[in-house]
Amino acid sequence: MSSDSRRTRKAKSSLSKRLLFYTLALSSSILYAIFVVLDGYISHEILPDGYVFATISWWLGLAIFTIIVIILALPLRTLTTSSEVREKVKSRAPLGTYLDPNFRGIRIPPWEVLKFVLLGGFFMGVSTIIYFQMIDKFDAATFVPLMSFVIVYLLIGDFLTEKDGPTLIELQAIIMITLGVFISSASRSEFDLESLAITLIFLNGTSAGITISHKKATQWKDPVTRRPLDSLAIRYYSMLVATIITTLMFLLVINEERVEMLKTQFIASIFPVGLSMILATISYIFFIRALEMGKMSIVNSLTSFSVIASIPIAFIANWIFPNEFPIDMGGSLGIVLKSVGAILVLTGMISLALSDAKILALVKVSEDGLKEIDKIAAMKGVARVSVLAGKYDILITIRTRSMGKGYRNTIRKISALPNVTSLKTMAILKEWSS
Repeated sequence: MSSDSRRTRKAKSSLSKRLLFYTLALSSSILYAIFVVLDGYISHEILPDGYVFATISWWLGLAIFTIIVIILALPLRTLTTSSEVREKVKSRAPLGTYLDPNFRGIRIPPWEVLKFVLLGGFFMGVSTIIYFQMIDKFDAATFVPLMSFVIVYLLIGDFLTEKDGPTLIELQAIIMITLGVFISSASRSEFDLESLAITLIFLNGTSAGITISHKKATQWKDPVTRRPLDSLAIRYYSMLVATIITTLMFLLVINEERVEMLKTQFIASIFPVGLSMILATISYIFFIRALEMGKMSIVNSLTSFSVIASIPIAFIANWIFPNEFPIDMGGSLGIVLKSVGAILVLTGMISLALSDAKILALVKVSEDGLKEIDKIAAMKGVARVSVLAGKYDILITIRTRSMGKGYRNTIRKISALPNVTSLKTMAILKEWSS
């Protein structure tokens, strides 16, 4: 095969991965906006009690997803692979590989990755209780921008772990997101400060915990196959823990009124709650797959499209079913404020995504220096490590939110390694794909 042919194939592969990444993140955001609108209807019309709503949601969601995972584990798909000697071998793969190529059936992950999945499930259970308490307080077009505040917590977490202050772009993005959230909330005819504080502090805080835990889970690789844990397994075991947490919390606040609602409304809630949980599950599977492929800040920036998507979806639902899907726009002024707030949130998140920088580092090492590759690959910001033949020994690709952070937090650590004898860096200004 010629070098031009190899470069063309590599460029197409890179383009297809990038397209898949954007498709997964944007699809997740649209599905998120849809099920939030649906949850608002359920909360207003069927299950006004947040504890009952959360409990039924997880019970139904876990039961439905268990059935789906069993079906997806059936080896009914023909998968064609190519061996080293170019002999094509046909094998049977589970149906679930259509949703996630890493899916290989039902399995219990090793503890080193399962602990992050279970931690994410704990945060998910706590977050769900708060979510179903607050979904009744806001319409979807207001609630979705409020939930976008989670990226501020992720940025603050990065600042604390890196012991480094925010860049000017990051500071501008935080200000824009914060202003957008408050302007969107102020568009309501009634301003509930307590509900706003609970949503911004506790709901967004637990959502950040979910994202960080599951990002850690996606970074694990099977020592034999070198495959990450599939998104279906991450979602399933998180749902299992969240169901247990939600049920325990429901038992702590149980009373006759809630038991009666559980009995009388369970049948009526099966279809809408089941549909909402299916949409939420698919949305989160897409989100986890995108999280495995990219950085948390970029994934959350792309999924912020739900801020824009929630407005037309809420309008369409209200237009078709005005009584079932109420929306408090606060008049013409409220519509303007809500639109301005959504645009500010989206612009702030996009600016974070576009501030992503890439640095190449060419490294010479001493005789035992190649033993440092695993240590370099594990450093924060390092995207790829390649061994070279020639003047330099190692090529390191670094992805960071700014050039300054890349040099301060990653390049310094690499140059400080005892086996590194020489280091040369180059900043990538622009890239093209054929």
